[in-house]
Amino acid sequence: MYTEVVDLVGVDSARDELIKVLSDPLEVDVKTVSIVGFGGLGKTTLAKVVYDRIKVEFDCAAFVSVSRNPDITRIFQLILFEFDKNRYANTNIALWDIKQLIDELRGFLQDKSRKQVKTKDQWLVLLNSIGHGLKDYVIDKDWLIWRWIAEGFIQHENTSGYDNLFEIGLSYFIEHVNRSMIQPIYIDLERKEEACRVHDMVLDLVRSLSSNENFVTVWDKDEQTTSSHGMTVARRLSIQNSSTASQGQATITDMSKVRSFTIFESAIDLMPSLTQFQVVRVLDLEGCDLRKSGSQMNLRQVGRLCQLSCRGIQELPQTITGLRNLMRLRLDHSDTRLPEGLDNLTSLEELTGVSVHYDDDPTLFVKELGHLTGLRVLELSWSAENFGEALVQSLGNLRKLQSLDIRIFSGRGNLMRGWAPPPCLRRFLCLGTNGELPTLSAWIKNSSSSLLTFVDVLIRQVCPEDLHVLGALPSLRIVRLWSEGRHSVAGMKVKAGTFPCARMCAFMHFATAPSMFAPGAMPRVQHLRFTIWAWDFGGFGLDDLRMGHLPSLEEVVVGIWCRQEKEEEDMAVVERVEAALRQAAEDHPNRLALDVSRKISADMKLLTCAFSESQLCGSNFQVAPASPSSRLWLAAY
Repeated sequence: MYTEVVDLVGVDSARDELIKVLSDPLEVDVKTVSIVGFGGLGKTTLAKVVYDRIKVEFDCAAFVSVSRNPDITRIFQLILFEFDKNRYANTNIALWDIKQLIDELRGFLQDKSRKQVKTKDQWLVLLNSIGHGLKDYVIDKDWLIWRWIAEGFIQHENTSGYDNLFEIGLSYFIEHVNRSMIQPIYIDLERKEEACRVHDMVLDLVRSLSSNENFVTVWDKDEQTTSSHGMTVARRLSIQNSSTASQGQATITDMSKVRSFTIFESAIDLMPSLTQFQVVRVLDLEGCDLRKSGSQMNLRQVGRLCQLSCRGIQELPQTITGLRNLMRLRLDHSDTRLPEGLDNLTSLEELTGVSVHYDDDPTLFVKELGHLTGLRVLELSWSAENFGEALVQSLGNLRKLQSLDIRIFSGRGNLMRGWAPPPCLRRFLCLGTNGELPTLSAWIKNSSSSLLTFVDVLIRQVCPEDLHVLGALPSLRIVRLWSEGRHSVAGMKVKAGTFPCARMCAFMHFATAPSMFAPGAMPRVQHLRFTIWAWDFGGFGLDDLRMGHLPSLEEVVVGIWCRQEKEEEDMAVVERVEAALRQAAEDHPNRLALDVSRKISADMKLLTCAFSESQLCGSNFQVAPASPSSRLWLAAY
């Protein structure tokens, strides 16, 4: 649908010239290469093509765009996130100051090759020298579409052919990409555009029109933007900084006309009472700890609310059950308690970040969940003791469900038993310390799973049949299989033609090797992860590690496990395996990026627990959070 890098025309010569400059071992003094030209010429596209081609030659790499007036702190945060998404996604680096960020960057780069660890002054000089680029902030696609819906920009059309407003909004997003009004960002391996950017030329136009029409009011640390006509009524208000917001309150004090309200952590102390809002449809408090705000969450006055995102609330107020128009409720997997009466939220399509705790009685929640038949997306963490048939029955009522993420950390039960997934299911994740499934193959065989694109599950013991049935799924893009205990499927062959559309395959905690997949299998896989037992490598040989038959492969991650009590004995095998893997990566036509890690376990029965909760439950494909000043401007568009 969109132009892939391989289909771009007219960039080969410039690309090759830049690659030669950046990769030439004689050019050791190259620090900065500038690509200049007027807006819309394709400078960012060219830079991204070069980056994608040569990043494998470096120990770490980051692709970060900067604005005309760059937020230096924000730039450093994005660089760290790009360096190691898994490491920094669960770290609150948004609260770090410049010194902390620079210290972290220097520490991260300390042992990296082709590095230059700069002082603070050097960092600032470098950023200043490149600070005249595009205002290419990353804006989450789902956030944008839901904002369109809440604002009423998207309406049902009898002839549209879509089942819900979100799908209509997605078609609008695609149309804007195809018209080159926004630039898609391919974050995940399902070929789904998870975010977008706005070119600075388009952004200037958006901001001008927004100001002329009194469309949006933004208070941030750099500017206070209101209507050019001096209007004092705000319809869409974003408060991003306490100092400028305090000044703005003297100009705009009437909240009665505000349709959407966004506030950021730095301004949470100015959170107004919800009684001031009369027509608000969007209340975006995501990223804010409301415990720092003196405002009470009385939702009785915001009955038209369509979207609510918040964290830091110990208990959602009872008044939330009166929000009959609420379509999206986002929590943060914290200790937020849910009130009785959630089954009244019949318009709800997305319910995420919900946690059921060990001291909760889940009976009422599970019963009410089954009445939310319009849900398309459900994300749930389960720590309650009772678990099983009641939840399965409620899930069975959700026939419009397209995405289910469930993480189980206590209790007993079998989610698979008796649950027939809806035919529209596209994403399924079931993980957690108590989230193992006895088998996978029977469930997939007996369900309508032709639309599944993402599977991430923990299996008690993976069998060859599981790989065969997964490989037969026609739409599968990402698969991650985790096994609870040590076992091997050595000698098994996955036939040609399997995993035809997969882009990422991870087989964790059971012994596998690339040779298991016959030539013709996994033709599009770009990222491969697997596990090797050093003491049980006899089922495989070093030749089994060759990967030339996987033509699209770009990155390989291998975990080699050793026994703590026989570490010295196992280490000889580890070194031979590592050498073979390095040779296989070098021999591959794509010059594979290889990441090999050594892991030591004292008790293989508890192998699953050797991974942290974030590794077991997190996703490797995450979008960096949008910067404050980018979010509402694109909503204006």
